[in-house]
Amino acid sequence: HFDYPEVTPCAFELKDMRPVPYRPFRWGEYHVTMGIRSMPWSEWIELDSTYPVYQRVRDFRLGTRGRKAVRVLPVREDDIVKVSGGAEAAKELVYELAEYLSRRYPTSFRVTRISTSTSSIPSLGGVPLSWDGRMPICSVEVKETGAKFDLSLLDGLQGVEMGEEAMKIATGL
Repeated sequence: HFDYPEVTPCAFELKDMRPVPYRPFRWGEYHVTMGIRSMPWSEWIELDSTYPVYQRVRDFRLGTRGRKAVRVLPVREDDIVKVSGGAEAAKELVYELAEYLSRRYPTSFRVTRISTSTSSIPSLGGVPLSWDGRMPICSVEVKETGAKFDLSLLDGLQGVEMGEEAMKIATGL
């Protein structure tokens, strides 16, 4: 069981947030490097005023390249090794992104949750795909782009098809 730390809601609209300066070769507060350090949960994914532009680029790439843009490896099994593929990881990613983004940027990401009367709760290995004991998210609406995503579509899919649909949703969040 993992207890998610508190995510501080962003006090500003995305359109009012300036991009974090990219300074890969300078020491200091914004130095970009691969280092191991504690990360404040509210900085896991940082969005800013350029978010809609990058989303249009992602949409264009997905629209023009289709399946070539988003792939998930299938399960591979032989006499020596079994690799479970990437579909379940992709599904988990979508739910993690939806939970985090809706908490960090509540004015930009609106979610609806599965009602308690629903018999089928999305899970992986018997662990519900939600935070803090809440019901899992069933849909996400992105204010800046007008996009709406129905996560419940993933429940009717399996394997690579489910994983690739999950990754398509992830590219829109």
